[in-house]
Amino acid sequence: MTKNEEARVSIRDYYTETYPTDEMGPSLKDISFADFYGGLVMKQDIYDWMGVADSLIRERLFAKLADILEKDYDHVYDLWLSA
Repeated sequence: MTKNEEARVSIRDYYTETYPTDEMGPSLKDISFADFYGGLVMKQDIYDWMGVADSLIRERLFAKLADILEKDYDHVYDLWLSA
């Protein structure tokens, strides 16, 4: 799968497939990683944007987003902190 295709994957689909034992996964919003990134850039409340308020899930999604963007984790984290 290309990075562009990965960006179109739902954060919920990715998360529930990658972390099937996490009971909070199905509660994530059905938004793409591209939309998730857009929320960071637009300085949205990322927990509202995700649909759950869990820092471990946020960290895991940030790590995957950093991989898709081909940036380091700190890049994504700094976007969030600047909100």
